[in-house]
Amino acid sequence: GFGVCCTFTGGCSGSTSLNNTYFKSSDSDSSPCLFSVCKNSDDICQIRLNFNTFDIAQPSTNNPSQTQPNGRTQCQQAQFLATTSDGNNSPTICGTNTDYHMLVDADDDCNTLSFTWSSSTTRSWNIQIMQISCDAKWKPPEGCLQYFTGSTGYIYSYNYAVALIWP
Repeated sequence: GFGVCCTFTGGCSGSTSLNNTYFKSSDSDSSPCLFSVCKNSDDICQIRLNFNTFDIAQPSTNNPSQTQPNGRTQCQQAQFLATTSDGNNSPTICGTNTDYHMLVDADDDCNTLSFTWSSSTTRSWNIQIMQISCDAKWKPPEGCLQYFTGSTGYIYSYNYAVALIWP
C-alpha cells in the first residue's frame, strides 16, 4: 500500500497542536524566540522534546572571583526554557544538548518553548515535539525530566559531555 509522510515544522512566533512537529531555528530569528505547543487532544499528559540539534551559547566559565557573582556554570548569554501556565517549568538549559531529550507536563493552556539570547552567539536547534497520551504503555512516570529504558548505555546531564556509564 501507499502511505503519506508529512513533516510539520515551525519557527519563532509559531505554534502547533500536531504531534511530531519540528521546531527549527533560522538565520532570521530574533530574541526572544517563542513557540507554543498545544495538546492535540484532552488525553495528552506529556510532551517529549527530542533535541535533534541543540547548540546555543555555553554556560559561563567565569571564575567565582570575577565581576558577575555566582555566574560560573550559569546560562548567561543564551537560555532555553519550556514553560507552563501553572509555573511547573523546566530548568533553564544552554550549551550543546544535541541528541538529548526533555520531558515536560502537557499544559491545558499550551506549553511555551522559549529561546533567549543577548549576543550574536551560536544558535541552532531542531527539536522534535512528541505528544504522549496519558494511557500510552510507554509513557514515562510523572515528574521525569529525562527517561531511559535501556539496561546499558550512557546517561548525560544537560550540557555536560562527560557520561555516566550504566551499569
